[in-house]
Amino acid sequence: MAIDAKTGEEFRFEFDEGWEWQRDELDSYREEQISLRLKARQLGVSWLGVGYCTWKCLTLPGTRALCVSTNETEAGKLVNRAWDLWENSPEHLRFDAKVLKPVKGRPSSKIEWEFEDGRISTLIAMPSSPRAGHGETAAVVFLDEFARHPFAEDSWKAFIPTIADGGQIIVVSTANGFGNNFYVLWMNADERGIGARFLGADLHPGRSEAWFEQMRKTLPAADMAEQYPLNAAEAFLGTAGCWFSTDALARYADRARKPKYRMRFAVDSETGMKATLARESDGWIRVWKEPEKEKSYAVYADVATGRGTDFTCAFVMDLSNMDICAELHGKVDPDLAAEQLHFLGRWYGTARIAVEMGGGYGEAVVIPLRDGRHGRRPYPKLYRHVQDDRPDWKQNATYGFPINIKTRPLIISALEVAIREEALPHIPLETILECKTFVRRDTLPSPRAAEGTNDDRVMALAGALEMFRRYGEHPKDVRLSRRREKQEYVPDYAWS
Repeated sequence: MAIDAKTGEEFRFEFDEGWEWQRDELDSYREEQISLRLKARQLGVSWLGVGYCTWKCLTLPGTRALCVSTNETEAGKLVNRAWDLWENSPEHLRFDAKVLKPVKGRPSSKIEWEFEDGRISTLIAMPSSPRAGHGETAAVVFLDEFARHPFAEDSWKAFIPTIADGGQIIVVSTANGFGNNFYVLWMNADERGIGARFLGADLHPGRSEAWFEQMRKTLPAADMAEQYPLNAAEAFLGTAGCWFSTDALARYADRARKPKYRMRFAVDSETGMKATLARESDGWIRVWKEPEKEKSYAVYADVATGRGTDFTCAFVMDLSNMDICAELHGKVDPDLAAEQLHFLGRWYGTARIAVEMGGGYGEAVVIPLRDGRHGRRPYPKLYRHVQDDRPDWKQNATYGFPINIKTRPLIISALEVAIREEALPHIPLETILECKTFVRRDTLPSPRAAEGTNDDRVMALAGALEMFRRYGEHPKDVRLSRRREKQEYVPDYAWS
């Protein structure tokens, strides 16, 4: 039982009548070393985090728990929530612990419990600061409203070593735009082994459709999306200057598909010619639809060094219906990216592979795809560019898709149209989030990723869509009809 800070009313954690999900949430903390929760307001998730820290202190004597919030006032609220939970716990849930601190009254920043064997558990609340976490050790760290911590990056680096010996970190926050450390952690959760989960506003059983309608009238769209989101993409709204239709992106987010599995290609180290599918929770490749023999596919890869802030990303697209079948994404060295792309393309029926050549890193992927020095035969279907606005221009002698002042606007505009018209069957949630932060800028190139964000997935999807434009099945393409029927096509226009 606890007291609501706004109304003064008592409330209990019963885990029923619509609140059953809170039990699952607490159970998940026990299974994950790093838990990341993007949440809507007023779901009681901060109470759950503090309650979990308190439970750890009481059930594991000698535990040290750290609770960090945006400032000293908010940190004080966290330690007082722990105190309320302690004071209102039944005797059998106190585990014969005796309070050493506070000696009297309510705590200001620390609670200490002593147990019969002399061991002491401590729960400490502190504000975000450049030194928060440095020199501290803890069994569990709770970071509340982390997206609003003024020194989030410094404290994150400091708290990671505190869990080196098997501790836990629980990060809970509403969104606060994009580009901050919380956003970065959310976008790269899979690669970092973080258990990420979105907790939407509709989890509150008291919120009906009428309640949402009233709140939409009361709050501006950006504030409504940030405080009471229904999906992760909405939470990170980022509508200011967004290049794509935010309404269409929101609908895509509502029907976003989860991949069937993650994997990579485990290559035979002796010959380099064979590879097996290795399903791994942190594999570079996510698969939504496995290859079908009767279909044709294309792969577009936006490549990076594997060492900087950018990621290598590639999408496999079904050339019959524009469906995204698989994605390769990660900080992958160019030779390993080439290896994975080779077998990914082969798996999808020797798909045509186009490697982006605008950033200066494409050559480092194209060459190992072609040189045969790793035991693999040269990949037979690498894209060579043809300049569409020059009928007299022959196919480039070099491999790859050039990104320049002519092709970049072309593929970005085509992606904008496809999203606005919702022509793509689905878009992965992480790509939707990158689309949200792909914005108009005052300097060239514009549009591009907002400061502190990435656009690898956006550019890879735009390139994959360009491959569909060039090689996909377009039922309304008059040139197809002419080729198939081998006769002149005369369109019958109906002008109005």
